[in-house]
Amino acid sequence: MNSPSRHLACLLLAAALLPVCALSAEPNVRKVTIEVSGAGAVSSAFVLGHVSLQEGAPFSRESASDTVRALYATGRFAQAEVIPTLDPVSGLIDVRIIVEPRPLISAVRFEGLNGLEDESDLIEDLGIRVGDALDPSVLARGRNKAIERLRKNRPFSTIDLRREQGSDGRVAIIAVASLTPSLRVGKVEVDGAKQIDEDELLTGAELKIGSWRWWKLSGLTGGGRLSADDYRQDCERILAYYRARGFLDVEVGSTDAATQCTVRDVSGDQGWVDVVYRIQEGRRYVVGDVQVSGNELGKSEGSPFRTEKLLKLIANQAEDAGLISSGTDQLAPGSWYSSAAVEVAVDKVRAAYGSRGYLDVQIGVVRTPNLSTGAIDVRFEIRESNPSTVRQVLIEGNTKTRSTVIARELALAPGDLFDLQAARRTESRLRNTRFFESVRVTPVPTPIPDQRDLLIALKEGPTGMVSFGAGFSSVEQLVGFVEYSEGNFDAFNPEGWFRGGGQKFRLRVSAGNLSNSIEHSFEEPALWERDLAVGYNIYQRFAGYQSSYYDLSTRGFDVYARRNIFGIQSRLSVGTRSVELTSVNAAVVPPDVLAESGQRKSIPEVVLSLVRDTRDEFTFPTRGYRVALTNTLAGGWLGGDVDYLKTDLRMGRWFLISREANQTISFYARTGTYQPNAAVPFYERQELGGAYDLRGFKYNYVGAPDTFQTGATTALYQPVGGLTYGLFTAEYTIQASDTLRWALFTDWGFVNKESNDFSTSDMNGDYGIGLRILLGGAVLRLDFGFPLSPTTVQTPTGPQIVNDNGMQLNFSFGTSF
Repeated sequence: MNSPSRHLACLLLAAALLPVCALSAEPNVRKVTIEVSGAGAVSSAFVLGHVSLQEGAPFSRESASDTVRALYATGRFAQAEVIPTLDPVSGLIDVRIIVEPRPLISAVRFEGLNGLEDESDLIEDLGIRVGDALDPSVLARGRNKAIERLRKNRPFSTIDLRREQGSDGRVAIIAVASLTPSLRVGKVEVDGAKQIDEDELLTGAELKIGSWRWWKLSGLTGGGRLSADDYRQDCERILAYYRARGFLDVEVGSTDAATQCTVRDVSGDQGWVDVVYRIQEGRRYVVGDVQVSGNELGKSEGSPFRTEKLLKLIANQAEDAGLISSGTDQLAPGSWYSSAAVEVAVDKVRAAYGSRGYLDVQIGVVRTPNLSTGAIDVRFEIRESNPSTVRQVLIEGNTKTRSTVIARELALAPGDLFDLQAARRTESRLRNTRFFESVRVTPVPTPIPDQRDLLIALKEGPTGMVSFGAGFSSVEQLVGFVEYSEGNFDAFNPEGWFRGGGQKFRLRVSAGNLSNSIEHSFEEPALWERDLAVGYNIYQRFAGYQSSYYDLSTRGFDVYARRNIFGIQSRLSVGTRSVELTSVNAAVVPPDVLAESGQRKSIPEVVLSLVRDTRDEFTFPTRGYRVALTNTLAGGWLGGDVDYLKTDLRMGRWFLISREANQTISFYARTGTYQPNAAVPFYERQELGGAYDLRGFKYNYVGAPDTFQTGATTALYQPVGGLTYGLFTAEYTIQASDTLRWALFTDWGFVNKESNDFSTSDMNGDYGIGLRILLGGAVLRLDFGFPLSPTTVQTPTGPQIVNDNGMQLNFSFGTSF
């Protein structure tokens, strides 16, 4: 009898003995005997220390089970069982405890490394130590982990385990490594690709294993190495890619990289491996006739379910398909047949019915192949249903967020047709609030025919965050900060720790060697439960980085209202700022700067901004555009010490030029001007240069040519800005990893002294290379910019060149537009 069966039998015997003694007291244990089997060694005292059964104490099934569990929990035993024996004469029970100890480990070492790999790291991967009891399952997992470490650089390496048992019963574990050279991926090719271009296949199938492409810099990103697991997954991707293009009989020769790939040019411990995928394409099938039947609702004129409309829906790519391949999302006669395309077609037809409340529609597919022509006819058989309406909305799981906050995100209400697309919009809106870890919106059957409840199942997520840290930029240099923000704030809910109302609260304090600030903001995103956001900002900032010859301090506040009108975010704010210039070096600064020294000016202003943003994402956008128009009125009827009207227009457009490594090109332009007769202090004027615009020049060091201070040395030539500016940027980015992009860019811009002067005769330009690194949800931008056209100014001694400092290194963190 095997041990588990014996253990079960012992427990059953123990259970059976109890009724025998039911008429008297529970039988007591007369004697406990320890028996050790196998080659391992263990003391009786160690075993008895984990035994719940004691001599003279009552015997019970629970105490026997507890003993077995306690012995296994020590990790020292491969087998443990309790066998009770009843003495019919005395009525007492003798207990035998039989254990099979695991051998203790006397040594762990590797052989075959030849000094090429770190033995201590590999031993740590094995997960066993000298003195531990040997657990075969732990050792097996550790071996796999150690092999995984070796194969990061040596893809075909293996580890065999050997045990050597000593006379004392202890066992030494010897791991014998068979190392292959350190290999980098050379060529990647597909053997047997005849009807699909090899480059198209390698790119379109999005294989994980790529050749050592220049943008990956494998030493930095970990690319350029062969992984056996990646190779197997790539084989599956190749199969899926072929099958989505009509090759239903395609086969891959083998998914074992060791037998399919070729090692070459080995020198010492280094070499190359050519990755080869071997396939047999087989026959390619096309779509024959496509038919739709059962669409009785399509008999009336103008119905969205008419046969020709459904066939058009099936044949064309869905509007919200994103980057779905046309080979998957289109099914038309003559196109390559794909099972995935058929499934997508069913989903599109079901969505068309579901968007009009027909939730119970059933769609079957009949495929009729013609083996002689290779065409497959497809017929969609539709069984229609009655339309459903929303009976009520059920919200579950909102333990923190108020139901009214959730309700304003709903695209469906009781009495509406149950539109599945509206239900998906609701789900998307709730996710975008970032209040919840999970959101699920589903229709729920009710006792009333043709009515469904809208169930919204939520799981609250963390919305508050306390963050602190330090950063460095080429503009502000070293800055430390502490910030508290709450994205689901509720100013009227002290019992709930001021959470659950959907409001936005933020408090930030920062300090650095060139700047410090304190900022607070609050927003109510839905005033009176309408699409109207209101809020305020309060701030005080000190900036010493704008110039080496003066400091600038600003304090102020504004209140604003924001609303989405026809897809355009419209924002109107009213506020005031107080600006003071201090620590002015009177011997150096231009007259415009000196005139502001020691004066605190009040700048009340009204700002109207209109924004249209269609980007697919904010961190690394690949498609869409953003347009922002801002008008600022300062002074005038508002009072204050400054009068001007300023207009600023910013536009950006992103294009995905290749899905391979998400290669994207973007164009960004902005321009702004003050209206004539504006009274503008120098710190309000337009300037360029630095991490956010002309990256080949120092921060704010590109001004109108005739606004530079002239003096005896070029060190004194500083811009004091102009009233009109323009900027154009083109940038190409390519993905090196999920969190890293390389960038090539060029910037061109001008600053002119007068209002509405858009002349480009004094254009400044630069070019450069950069990195875009995603850290904590924000983008770290590192740019190396090289100026192309430094500014020339006229001085009493003749023309002088400024802004010729050579390459500029710019850091910035976050998203700027």
